[in-house]
Amino acid sequence: MKNKIEIDAKPSHSNNVCFFTLSIPLLKGSKAECFTKQEAKNAPLFDALLDFSWVLDVAAEGNTLVIRKRNPNGWQDDARKVAELIRGLYEEGTPFFNEAYLANVMVEKDQTLSDTNLPFKANDINVKSPLGLRIQKILTDVIGPSLASHGGHVNLVDVKDGKVSLYFGGGCQGCSQASVTVKQGIEKLLLKEFPELTEVDDVTNHAVGTNPYFK
Repeated sequence: MKNKIEIDAKPSHSNNVCFFTLSIPLLKGSKAECFTKQEAKNAPLFDALLDFSWVLDVAAEGNTLVIRKRNPNGWQDDARKVAELIRGLYEEGTPFFNEAYLANVMVEKDQTLSDTNLPFKANDINVKSPLGLRIQKILTDVIGPSLASHGGHVNLVDVKDGKVSLYFGGGCQGCSQASVTVKQGIEKLLLKEFPELTEVDDVTNHAVGTNPYFK
């Protein structure tokens, strides 16, 4: 008999997004977002969630599921439905994501920083340093879920002489609010968390964004 999944739901301040933290992983070492039923092919969890008329889009990374609603209504009843859906798939043995979907997610992940529009290569030595890993954890655990709700993501590409370089992808590439997000949100958070840092720089080529959340 499988252990019961523990699920914690936390709505955003705007109430149009809810973050679900599970006691088991959804995607190990990967992240994925989904906006349409067509994109949900081979992803039973995403496919079932998009059957709810109030779901606009969904994203998953690690143990976290992010759902954005069409209207900022309350989450009490809808969060319960999501939890029931997740537990139902798990108990009947239906995978949240099939192998074909996971393979595609991993390919996209591998290509994230090899985009030909990038004017740089990630500095693996600095990114994988103790400080780099701590910064990436903050980006993944604290900032990532919010960006994922917009269909975007952020990666650390270098940290040197107190300066952090970030690359934004997905819905964040081409976003008109990117500079505000960096200076008013991410930079303040990282400088407070790591006193040795002095600046956060966005090295993304936003002119080539194909699916910005804001236009």
